[in-house]
Amino acid sequence: MNSIRSKLFMQIGLLIFIMIGLLWIANQLFLSPYYISKVKNQLIDDYDTINQLFEYDSDSSLEILSSLESDTQMDLLIIDRASTLLYQTSGSDYNRRFIDQMNNTTPNSPMPAPPNTMDGITFDGGIRLPNPIGDISKIEDIDGNLRYLWLDDPLFSGRNLILTGLLDNNAIVFLRVPLATIETGIATSNQFLLFIGGGIFILGMIMAYMMAKSFTKPITTISRITKNMKQLDFNEYCPVTSNDELGKLAENINELSLALSGNIEQLNHEIHEKNLVNEKRKELLNNVSHELKTPLALMQGYAEGLKLNVANSSNKKDFYCNVIIDETKKMNSLVHQLLNINQLEFGHNVLQKTTFDLSDLMTYFLKKYQPLCDEKSISLNFLIIDFMTIIDFTTTNEIKDANLDKIMVQGDTYKVEQMLTNYMMNAINYTEAPYILRIELDSNLADTTIDYNNFPKTSSNYHKRHVRITFVNSAAFIPDEQLVQLFDSFYKLDESRTREIGGHGLGLSIVKAIQDADDNHYGVYNTQDGIAFYFDVDKA
Repeated sequence: MNSIRSKLFMQIGLLIFIMIGLLWIANQLFLSPYYISKVKNQLIDDYDTINQLFEYDSDSSLEILSSLESDTQMDLLIIDRASTLLYQTSGSDYNRRFIDQMNNTTPNSPMPAPPNTMDGITFDGGIRLPNPIGDISKIEDIDGNLRYLWLDDPLFSGRNLILTGLLDNNAIVFLRVPLATIETGIATSNQFLLFIGGGIFILGMIMAYMMAKSFTKPITTISRITKNMKQLDFNEYCPVTSNDELGKLAENINELSLALSGNIEQLNHEIHEKNLVNEKRKELLNNVSHELKTPLALMQGYAEGLKLNVANSSNKKDFYCNVIIDETKKMNSLVHQLLNINQLEFGHNVLQKTTFDLSDLMTYFLKKYQPLCDEKSISLNFLIIDFMTIIDFTTTNEIKDANLDKIMVQGDTYKVEQMLTNYMMNAINYTEAPYILRIELDSNLADTTIDYNNFPKTSSNYHKRHVRITFVNSAAFIPDEQLVQLFDSFYKLDESRTREIGGHGLGLSIVKAIQDADDNHYGVYNTQDGIAFYFDVDKA
């Protein structure tokens, strides 16, 4: 009996049992006195009615007296001072025997008392009445001319309650009510109460079970859900079906569940981010160690050669010194790039955003790198994709001056040019036959524009507020599992080729850091023509 349902069921059942028991006890103890009190009051009312009838000598007296007898189930006997019968209930055996007894004496003369009875009844004025037939156990005076008598008639009617007294015309009245019928009725009432009480108890227990089940159902649900919450399962919420205390409790638990779920999710995210940072630090340390190991070994070897005077000619000494200087520059560039990425990732390097014309920047940028493309025999094409048309800005290998429409954007000019440079050098170094590099400038992105990095922060009008720059160079297909790693620090598709061109695998990582700091998109995907890299800039 540890559950609330069992306790509530037993408590309601006990309450029903106690109420039925108290009702039965009250019936046993107080019903008989209450009923007799009602009968006594009724006899007094009947006495007043009879007194009025005989006072006015109404012609309808007999009809009224018969009505009183039938209503109260009483026997009525009225005699005068000379024991002359004035009225009696017809068919009353008790009245007949009582009259026979009175015919043997007169009301004012002494008469022998029957066995086991009290003496005759004396009223005010010295009037003395004979004792009724039976054993009188109690006499209760109402006033000098009116009394209650309790007596037992051993022959016929058993216990009786008699109201006797004088009317205003000095007639003597006897109003008798048999108490046996009252006692039988009370006993029957008690038996009926026990029978009905048993049925009510059974019905009450069924209702108590249903009430306890209905009352404890939300509590059981709340208990189960809170148990799941203890196991960090916040997928289920408490049903709120009422505005009472349980409803408020369910609402509070739901709010607590949401708060805990959000806090735990945030905490898990922070832990995940911390783990990623730790992994990145370990990876950075390993990669930096790997990247620095070769130049340091070269610098150490050539420095030791100079110290040991291995280079015995000036040309050899210059070569040794140039190698040391070159490796130093590479190490300096590596450290500078790492610091740049670190500052962007941790928010220490705030972007200096201004409004500028992207068309002018692209014209300057392409002219600057066209000679390098020509040196590598790379065909450089620049396309401006408008809402309605596609403008091929380069019909030959030479960038032509043209009056392009202004495309005003907002961003850090230096960082945008740095991303353009990193994409350009990456494309030039990895472009393969037929050696074509196409740069696209799209100022009217559609909502259906694909973001291959699947950015969760994309809103419905994101593409309308951005310009996209895409580098497409002819190159071999790259598997998807490798594409997603290209923007990781120090990741290289071909280690030998990276060493050959002098890269560290940080160019795309810098693009990622800049775009994350600016909350803009970037990505890479395979095309029919090669590999496409893109990044977005805010429209002004």
